[in-house]
Amino acid sequence: LTPFPTFRPSPVVAAPARVSRPRPPASPPAPSAMSKQGGKAKPLKQAKVAEKDYDEV
Repeated sequence: LTPFPTFRPSPVVAAPARVSRPRPPASPPAPSAMSKQGGKAKPLKQAKVAEKDYDEV
């Protein structure tokens, strides 16, 4: 009868742990930050300008 009660708590602890992972709002802010950052777009434009300067030189 010992393995029975031990098995019950095992799955119970695993269930809350899995729900706790997706619960935190760490994933939603990730995409928002990327869109808000927009830093990638700025450097891309600058890189093009630098290329033109190099061609002129």
